[in-house]
Amino acid sequence: MQRLEPGYRFEAIFCALSNHSTAMSHPLPDLPHGELILGVETSGRSGSVALCRGTEVVVERTLAEAGRRHAQSLVAEVAEVLREADVRPHDVRILGVSAGPGSFTGLRVGVVFAKTWAYATHARLVAVNTLEAIAEAAPGDALRIWVLSDAQRSDVYAGCYARTAPGRPLRVEHEIAILPMIEWQTMVAEGDVVTGPGVDKLPGHFGMTFAASDVRLPRAAIIARLALETDRKGHWADPATLEPYYVRKSAAEELRDGA
Repeated sequence: MQRLEPGYRFEAIFCALSNHSTAMSHPLPDLPHGELILGVETSGRSGSVALCRGTEVVVERTLAEAGRRHAQSLVAEVAEVLREADVRPHDVRILGVSAGPGSFTGLRVGVVFAKTWAYATHARLVAVNTLEAIAEAAPGDALRIWVLSDAQRSDVYAGCYARTAPGRPLRVEHEIAILPMIEWQTMVAEGDVVTGPGVDKLPGHFGMTFAASDVRLPRAAIIARLALETDRKGHWADPATLEPYYVRKSAAEELRDGA
């Protein structure tokens, strides 16, 4: 496995988690719905973690800001989820992580956590596209969904997802791209549903249809569900090589490369 970034002391923390788990006396009963899945969402301003058994949500917890930006805080939040469900780290067989696009710091913390967890526990690692997870929370009768996330500098990350009929699975219609807001507006058609945290960046409604505000942010439970679907297809990420899906370079990297 590649060397972890400085400041991420996950190995010692996982050791503490394992010590805690050996003291558990009432393991989660074996349910008929499948393996345990941990979903981790740290891409934006409202992160979360969720423990699921198959498609059933066992525990879902919203992260404090520290949990999205500091590795040790995230591990502590996950430990609380495991404690509440009374399961051990090695009981989790699938780890789904929101891989971006999104906050550079939040994505880095979540992905490094997920890589370390998969390496330490041998859980299967699945990287979930953050905008796809947001699209999945939109109304099931929406046939074409635009997901926006703030890319800074008057730009948005924009991805478009479509289905052939209400309730059908979504497919990618337009791959995620960084677009000037004014250019993206010309691509929206009548009847499209617009969602995602980037909606807040719109200066006006422009006659568009928006998803409800409570489904515009990614949720760990949906990350876990999409991870399960991807796992069933036999598609996994390599803990040694997985990187966040930033789409664009950070401001510091662009400054460095332009020097």
